[in-house]
Amino acid sequence: MMKKILYLSILLALVVATQAVAQDTYYILAVKGQILNNSTKKPLKARQKIKASDKVVFKSKSAQALIFSRGKGRFVLRLNPKQKSSNEFIALVKKSIFSQKSGAYTRISYASTKQMREDILEGNPHYLILGDRWEVAVVQSFINEVSTWGDGFFFIRYRYEGKTRNIALSLKDFKIIITKEALFKTKEGQWLDPSKATDMHIAYYVKSGDNKGIIQIGDKDGNSQLAFNPLFVPYKEINMDDIVANLKTKTSDKREIIRDITQILANFYGRADSDNVAVWYNKTFK
Repeated sequence: MMKKILYLSILLALVVATQAVAQDTYYILAVKGQILNNSTKKPLKARQKIKASDKVVFKSKSAQALIFSRGKGRFVLRLNPKQKSSNEFIALVKKSIFSQKSGAYTRISYASTKQMREDILEGNPHYLILGDRWEVAVVQSFINEVSTWGDGFFFIRYRYEGKTRNIALSLKDFKIIITKEALFKTKEGQWLDPSKATDMHIAYYVKSGDNKGIIQIGDKDGNSQLAFNPLFVPYKEINMDDIVANLKTKTSDKREIIRDITQILANFYGRADSDNVAVWYNKTFK
């Protein structure tokens, strides 16, 4: 009996120790900016693990990572606001973990707010696009309105290294199609740096008739231009496996899971579209 109790005590000790180690380990879900592992000097990436005792190097004050602990939940790894100014910031992981606040996230209902004039393209600070393609749903009444201006097309205009670039956008089934290649790859095959693009906005160009020329689309706040700052994030830079597994234990409703994932990404990146997240989800979690 004594041996059995002893064995049980050892087993329980091992279980507790294993749980402690697991809760001391964080899985990286996504990274904004550049954060290095101080030991390896390599950048943190999605699908990697870090421990609370590790040291990391923030290459800028705005750099941060979305991390997840199976025992503690979801957190943001970022610099403590009290950190003094410097070119680099070295900090312990356990002293740089902050709860991810839910924030003032409003779910976008495309049944009622598909219009380009609404919140979906305000551009502050960035609009997350998972993958390299986004199909923006627009209500038919808005398409009918712009068609009265004359035959034309939507386009994105922005400044790049002192020059103006105009990118025509395709329209299919009441959806405006925006791709990374169309925006940032030149006719010569050269990729441009999205971070150098400024003053980006969406407008409509009328090709002929009395209204020939550019027609600006104002936003809901009365600004004359509809600002748009896309942030394209490849699928491989997003790791939501553990989050999705956790959500599936609470609900079997895929729409609800996609809604929650959209909220998580929106809180981290700035803005996200549930339709775009749904495309990523369906390709990633078949």
